[in-house]
Amino acid sequence: MKSGIFKTLILSFAAAILMAFSFTLQSFTGTLQGREVKLEWKINDENGVSEYEISRKQSSESFFSKVVALTPSQAGNYFYLDNSLSSNTDPSQQINYKLCVKLANGQTQNFYTNVSFYPTAVQRSWGSIKSMFR
Repeated sequence: MKSGIFKTLILSFAAAILMAFSFTLQSFTGTLQGREVKLEWKINDENGVSEYEISRKQSSESFFSKVVALTPSQAGNYFYLDNSLSSNTDPSQQINYKLCVKLANGQTQNFYTNVSFYPTAVQRSWGSIKSMFR
């Protein structure tokens, strides 16, 4: 009987710890603004989040390089303007970004987005259509 109570207490404690370190990412996007990239993310519940770390790599690179680490402000809406792209960044490649959400219990979760310097065919076509009506 004591063993059943002990197991119940352990499971309850584990569930409380997991609930204390939960978060919900609503979105993570990147948009090109000239030679800079604006990264935005929205967190609905940042309970237990200790740090946000942003890393990037070009599609030709094998590993992500850390760009910045940010402390949560409990605001829920965040943005970071990556203006540290070097002038030798190859504009023909995509830039991949990783948002690593670090929790106070040591766990991490990664989210990804990418940005291209060249507009897609749809964006080019839309630009052509708009210019006909100017």
